[in-house]
Amino acid sequence: MVLLMLLMTVPLIPTSTAGDIGDASKLQAQDIAASFDPVSETTTITWRNIDTFDVGYVANLHDATYTVYRHSEPITPGTIGSATPFANVTACDSNVYIQTYQCLGGTNGTHPGHTTSFLVGAGVNDTYFYAITTEWIENEQTYSSSELDFNASSLYVGVDEVTSPVETPIFFQVEYSLEDSETTLSWYNYHDLPNSDAAMPDTRILIWRSDGEIGRENGGAIYQGLPTNYPVELLANLVGVISRHVSVKPCTGNIALVGDGEVVNVPPVSRGIAC
Repeated sequence: MVLLMLLMTVPLIPTSTAGDIGDASKLQAQDIAASFDPVSETTTITWRNIDTFDVGYVANLHDATYTVYRHSEPITPGTIGSATPFANVTACDSNVYIQTYQCLGGTNGTHPGHTTSFLVGAGVNDTYFYAITTEWIENEQTYSSSELDFNASSLYVGVDEVTSPVETPIFFQVEYSLEDSETTLSWYNYHDLPNSDAAMPDTRILIWRSDGEIGRENGGAIYQGLPTNYPVELLANLVGVISRHVSVKPCTGNIALVGDGEVVNVPPVSRGIAC
Protein backbone atom coordinates (compact mmCIF):
# COMPACT_ATOMS: atom_id res chain seq x y z
CA MET A 1 0.00 0.00 0.00
CA VAL A 2 2.82 2.42 0.84
CA LEU A 3 4.59 1.65 -2.43
CA LEU A 4 1.38 2.28 -4.34
CA MET A 5 0.94 5.70 -2.72
CA LEU A 6 4.48 6.70 -3.65
CA LEU A 7 3.96 5.74 -7.25
CA MET A 8 0.78 7.77 -7.36
CA THR A 9 2.35 10.95 -5.95
CA VAL A 10 5.54 11.07 -7.97
CA PRO A 11 3.88 12.23 -11.24
CA LEU A 12 2.25 15.13 -9.38
CA ILE A 13 5.64 16.66 -8.54
CA PRO A 14 7.09 18.75 -11.41
CA THR A 15 10.39 17.34 -12.53
CA SER A 16 13.62 18.91 -13.65
CA THR A 17 13.81 19.50 -17.36
CA ALA A 18 16.94 18.90 -19.41
CA GLY A 19 16.08 21.89 -21.54
CA ASP A 20 17.17 24.51 -19.01
CA ILE A 21 20.68 25.92 -19.28
CA GLY A 22 22.63 27.25 -16.30
CA ASP A 23 21.83 27.53 -12.61
CA ALA A 24 18.04 27.51 -12.39
CA SER A 25 18.14 29.32 -9.03
CA LYS A 26 19.36 32.41 -10.91
CA LEU A 27 16.09 32.42 -12.92
CA GLN A 28 17.98 32.83 -16.17
CA ALA A 29 15.85 33.37 -19.27
CA GLN A 30 15.73 30.35 -21.56
CA ASP A 31 15.48 29.69 -25.32
CA ILE A 32 16.08 33.26 -26.46
CA ALA A 33 15.33 33.88 -30.14
CA ALA A 34 15.10 36.97 -32.30
CA SER A 35 13.81 37.77 -35.79
CA PHE A 36 13.82 40.96 -37.86
CA ASP A 37 10.76 42.06 -39.86
CA PRO A 38 11.78 44.26 -42.83
CA VAL A 39 8.26 45.67 -43.25
CA SER A 40 7.81 47.12 -39.77
CA GLU A 41 11.61 47.36 -39.33
CA THR A 42 11.39 45.83 -35.88
CA THR A 43 13.20 42.95 -34.24
CA THR A 44 11.08 40.69 -32.05
CA ILE A 45 12.74 38.86 -29.16
CA THR A 46 11.13 35.82 -27.51
CA TRP A 47 12.10 33.65 -24.53
CA ARG A 48 10.60 31.53 -21.76
CA ASN A 49 10.91 31.15 -18.00
CA ILE A 50 12.88 28.33 -16.44
CA ASP A 51 11.13 24.96 -16.31
CA THR A 52 13.12 23.43 -13.45
CA PHE A 53 10.95 23.10 -10.33
CA ASP A 54 12.30 23.80 -6.86
CA VAL A 55 10.12 25.29 -4.15
CA GLY A 56 13.15 27.20 -2.89
CA TYR A 57 13.33 29.57 -5.84
CA VAL A 58 10.39 29.09 -8.24
CA ALA A 59 8.29 31.40 -6.06
CA ASN A 60 10.77 34.16 -6.85
CA LEU A 61 9.43 34.29 -10.41
CA HIS A 62 6.46 36.24 -9.05
CA ASP A 63 8.87 39.02 -8.06
CA ALA A 64 11.30 38.78 -10.96
CA THR A 65 11.87 41.19 -13.84
CA TYR A 66 13.79 40.63 -17.06
CA THR A 67 15.86 43.37 -18.69
CA VAL A 68 16.46 43.05 -22.43
CA TYR A 69 19.66 44.37 -24.04
CA ARG A 70 20.92 45.07 -27.57
CA HIS A 71 24.55 45.28 -28.73
CA SER A 72 26.64 45.19 -31.89
CA GLU A 73 28.62 42.19 -30.62
CA PRO A 74 27.78 39.04 -28.66
CA ILE A 75 26.61 39.94 -25.15
CA THR A 76 28.60 38.30 -22.37
CA PRO A 77 29.40 39.29 -18.76
CA GLY A 78 32.37 41.16 -20.22
CA THR A 79 30.42 43.14 -22.83
CA ILE A 80 27.05 43.74 -21.21
CA GLY A 81 28.30 46.99 -19.72
CA SER A 82 28.40 48.41 -23.25
CA ALA A 83 25.04 46.95 -24.29
CA THR A 84 21.89 49.07 -24.45
CA PRO A 85 18.93 48.10 -22.22
CA PHE A 86 15.60 48.86 -23.86
CA ALA A 87 12.84 46.81 -22.19
CA ASN A 88 11.79 45.52 -18.77
CA VAL A 89 9.40 42.57 -18.66
CA THR A 90 7.67 40.97 -15.66
CA ALA A 91 8.61 37.30 -15.37
CA CYS A 92 5.29 36.03 -14.02
CA ASP A 93 2.18 38.00 -13.10
CA SER A 94 0.93 36.61 -9.80
CA ASN A 95 -2.58 37.86 -10.57
CA VAL A 96 -2.73 35.59 -13.62
CA TYR A 97 -0.50 32.68 -12.57
CA ILE A 98 -1.55 32.23 -8.95
CA GLN A 99 0.32 29.01 -8.24
CA THR A 100 4.08 29.37 -8.51
CA TYR A 101 4.51 26.20 -10.57
CA GLN A 102 2.30 27.80 -13.24
CA CYS A 103 5.14 30.27 -13.83
CA LEU A 104 7.35 27.53 -15.20
CA GLY A 105 7.99 27.97 -18.88
CA GLY A 106 7.97 24.44 -20.24
CA THR A 107 6.08 21.19 -19.78
CA ASN A 108 6.03 21.62 -16.00
CA GLY A 109 4.12 24.91 -16.09
CA THR A 110 1.60 26.87 -18.12
CA HIS A 111 3.38 30.18 -18.75
CA PRO A 112 3.38 30.90 -22.52
CA GLY A 113 6.66 32.80 -22.58
CA HIS A 114 7.58 36.40 -23.34
CA THR A 115 7.82 38.71 -26.34
CA THR A 116 9.20 42.20 -26.74
CA SER A 117 10.19 44.25 -29.80
CA PHE A 118 12.86 46.76 -30.73
CA LEU A 119 12.19 49.38 -33.40
CA VAL A 120 15.42 49.58 -35.42
CA GLY A 121 16.59 53.04 -36.46
CA ALA A 122 16.64 54.28 -40.04
CA GLY A 123 19.58 53.54 -42.32
CA VAL A 124 20.83 50.50 -40.37
CA ASN A 125 22.66 47.70 -42.14
CA ASP A 126 24.42 45.50 -39.60
CA THR A 127 24.16 42.49 -37.31
CA TYR A 128 22.99 42.93 -33.72
CA PHE A 129 22.80 40.71 -30.66
CA TYR A 130 20.25 40.52 -27.85
CA ALA A 131 20.42 39.24 -24.28
CA ILE A 132 18.35 39.13 -21.10
CA THR A 133 19.29 39.51 -17.43
CA THR A 134 17.12 38.75 -14.39
CA GLU A 135 16.43 40.68 -11.18
CA TRP A 136 14.24 39.40 -8.35
CA ILE A 137 13.25 40.05 -4.75
CA GLU A 138 13.71 37.44 -2.04
CA ASN A 139 13.13 38.10 1.65
CA GLU A 140 12.90 41.82 0.91
CA GLN A 141 16.35 41.75 -0.68
CA THR A 142 16.92 42.52 -4.36
CA TYR A 143 19.12 40.11 -6.30
CA SER A 144 20.30 40.22 -9.88
CA SER A 145 21.96 37.74 -12.17
CA SER A 146 23.95 38.38 -15.32
CA GLU A 147 24.22 34.73 -16.26
CA LEU A 148 24.41 34.98 -20.02
CA ASP A 149 24.65 31.51 -21.42
CA PHE A 150 24.44 31.44 -25.20
CA ASN A 151 21.14 30.18 -26.60
CA ALA A 152 19.57 30.54 -23.15
CA SER A 153 19.57 34.25 -22.32
CA SER A 154 22.06 35.52 -24.92
CA LEU A 155 21.98 35.16 -28.70
CA TYR A 156 24.90 33.22 -30.10
CA VAL A 157 24.07 34.16 -33.71
CA GLY A 158 23.18 37.79 -34.31
CA VAL A 159 20.25 39.20 -36.25
CA ASP A 160 20.78 40.92 -39.59
CA GLU A 161 18.92 44.24 -39.46
CA VAL A 162 18.56 46.31 -42.64
CA THR A 163 16.30 49.38 -42.62
CA SER A 164 15.53 52.05 -45.17
CA PRO A 165 17.41 55.33 -45.02
CA VAL A 166 15.63 58.51 -44.01
CA GLU A 167 13.70 59.66 -47.08
CA THR A 168 10.51 60.97 -45.56
CA PRO A 169 9.52 64.62 -46.01
CA ILE A 170 10.72 67.00 -43.29
CA PHE A 171 9.34 70.21 -41.76
CA PHE A 172 5.89 68.78 -42.29
CA GLN A 173 3.14 71.27 -41.42
CA VAL A 174 -0.65 71.11 -41.46
CA GLU A 175 -3.09 74.01 -41.43
CA TYR A 176 -6.88 73.82 -41.43
CA SER A 177 -9.10 76.56 -42.88
CA LEU A 178 -12.47 76.74 -41.17
CA GLU A 179 -13.76 79.05 -43.90
CA ASP A 180 -12.89 76.70 -46.74
CA SER A 181 -13.21 73.42 -44.82
CA GLU A 182 -9.85 72.62 -46.28
CA THR A 183 -6.63 71.23 -44.83
CA THR A 184 -3.32 72.31 -46.34
CA LEU A 185 -0.24 70.13 -45.98
CA SER A 186 3.24 71.44 -46.75
CA TRP A 187 6.75 69.99 -46.42
CA TYR A 188 10.29 69.91 -47.76
CA ASN A 189 11.45 66.81 -49.54
CA TYR A 190 14.42 65.05 -48.01
CA HIS A 191 16.14 64.74 -51.37
CA ASP A 192 16.00 68.50 -51.91
CA LEU A 193 18.41 69.08 -49.04
CA PRO A 194 22.05 69.94 -49.77
CA ASN A 195 24.34 66.91 -49.93
CA SER A 196 21.41 64.48 -49.91
CA ASP A 197 21.39 61.45 -52.16
CA ALA A 198 19.19 61.36 -55.23
CA ALA A 199 15.78 59.82 -54.80
CA MET A 200 15.32 56.19 -55.74
CA PRO A 201 13.40 55.49 -58.97
CA ASP A 202 9.61 55.62 -58.63
CA THR A 203 9.82 57.34 -55.25
CA ARG A 204 6.34 58.24 -54.05
CA ILE A 205 4.82 60.20 -51.20
CA LEU A 206 1.71 58.69 -49.66
CA ILE A 207 -0.67 60.96 -47.76
CA TRP A 208 -2.83 59.27 -45.14
CA ARG A 209 -5.61 60.52 -42.90
CA SER A 210 -6.60 58.58 -39.79
CA ASP A 211 -8.21 58.75 -36.38
CA GLY A 212 -4.98 57.61 -34.74
CA GLU A 213 -1.26 58.21 -34.90
CA ILE A 214 0.69 56.69 -37.79
CA GLY A 215 4.38 56.06 -37.13
CA ARG A 216 7.14 53.62 -37.89
CA GLU A 217 5.60 51.16 -35.44
CA ASN A 218 2.46 50.71 -37.53
CA GLY A 219 3.23 52.33 -40.88
CA GLY A 220 4.29 49.09 -42.52
CA ALA A 221 1.08 47.34 -41.48
CA ILE A 222 -1.04 50.23 -42.72
CA TYR A 223 0.80 50.26 -46.06
CA GLN A 224 0.07 46.54 -46.45
CA GLY A 225 -3.62 47.13 -45.77
CA LEU A 226 -3.64 45.16 -42.54
CA PRO A 227 -6.42 45.85 -39.99
CA THR A 228 -5.95 48.74 -37.56
CA ASN A 229 -7.66 49.76 -34.34
CA TYR A 230 -8.92 52.95 -35.98
CA PRO A 231 -10.07 54.07 -39.42
CA VAL A 232 -7.40 54.95 -42.00
CA GLU A 233 -7.79 56.72 -45.36
CA LEU A 234 -5.25 56.99 -48.19
CA LEU A 235 -5.79 60.48 -49.64
CA ALA A 236 -3.09 60.61 -52.28
CA ASN A 237 -0.16 58.76 -53.80
CA LEU A 238 2.21 61.41 -55.18
CA VAL A 239 4.63 60.50 -57.95
CA GLY A 240 7.36 63.10 -58.32
CA VAL A 241 9.17 64.00 -55.15
CA ILE A 242 9.39 67.76 -55.69
CA SER A 243 5.73 68.19 -54.81
CA ARG A 244 5.60 70.18 -51.59
CA HIS A 245 2.09 71.49 -51.06
CA VAL A 246 -1.25 69.70 -51.04
CA SER A 247 -4.71 70.99 -50.15
CA VAL A 248 -7.26 68.39 -49.13
CA LYS A 249 -11.03 68.45 -48.75
CA PRO A 250 -11.57 65.13 -46.95
CA CYS A 251 -14.04 62.59 -48.34
CA THR A 252 -14.50 64.52 -51.60
CA GLY A 253 -11.52 63.27 -53.56
CA ASN A 254 -10.59 66.93 -54.11
CA ILE A 255 -6.79 67.01 -53.99
CA ALA A 256 -5.06 70.21 -55.09
CA LEU A 257 -1.33 69.78 -55.74
CA VAL A 258 1.07 72.72 -55.86
CA GLY A 259 4.39 71.82 -57.51
CA ASP A 260 5.54 69.23 -59.99
CA GLY A 261 4.28 65.70 -59.87
CA GLU A 262 1.26 63.55 -60.47
CA VAL A 263 -1.58 62.52 -58.16
CA VAL A 264 -2.85 58.95 -58.36
CA ASN A 265 -5.27 56.86 -56.30
CA VAL A 266 -8.01 59.51 -56.20
CA PRO A 267 -10.80 59.41 -55.05
CA PRO A 268 -9.43 58.43 -51.69
CA VAL A 269 -9.26 54.85 -50.47
CA SER A 270 -11.21 54.83 -47.23
CA ARG A 271 -11.20 52.22 -44.48
CA GLY A 272 -14.15 53.35 -42.43
CA ILE A 273 -13.07 56.87 -41.57
CA ALA A 274 -15.87 59.29 -40.78
CA CYS A 275 -16.36 62.29 -43.07
